[in-house]
Amino acid sequence: MAEKEFLKHFLPVVDNLQNIDKAKLFRNYLGEESSEPILSSILLLAQKKSKFALKYAIHVDTETVRLIIQEFNQVFNQLNSLAQCDNDEYIRSKTKVIFNINENLENINHQLSPFVTAALEEKGIFDDEEINEKYKFTVKLINNEVEKAIKKIDT
Repeated sequence: MAEKEFLKHFLPVVDNLQNIDKAKLFRNYLGEESSEPILSSILLLAQKKSKFALKYAIHVDTETVRLIIQEFNQVFNQLNSLAQCDNDEYIRSKTKVIFNINENLENINHQLSPFVTAALEEKGIFDDEEINEKYKFTVKLINNEVEKAIKKIDT
């Protein structure tokens, strides 16, 4: 489990993603050179996933939390660098930055499993008898259908 003291490093990362200067990042005034459509969806995804990970980080091992913090930090740093550069550099580098951030987001997806498990455990999904009963019923239906199919093939 991640130590509470360690989690203090995660909150600023989440805040940075929430508070990035969108006007500088999107640069709608550049017209077709603006990257607002793609960058806004990337930013929204990073914000959503970072808040989710922060919420359940206390239930995840410290090393996994450290790794995901690094990835979110890299996403922020790249977005922030893009927002701070001049228009010519923005236009030249936006495609590479978007590519790199997508790689970071893919890494984040691979690291989110323990956070999802923590969320499910907290919500008691594994203890829910109704879900267990539906699961057993569904498995039974599938087994019956498989048996019927096998009988048809044999005849």
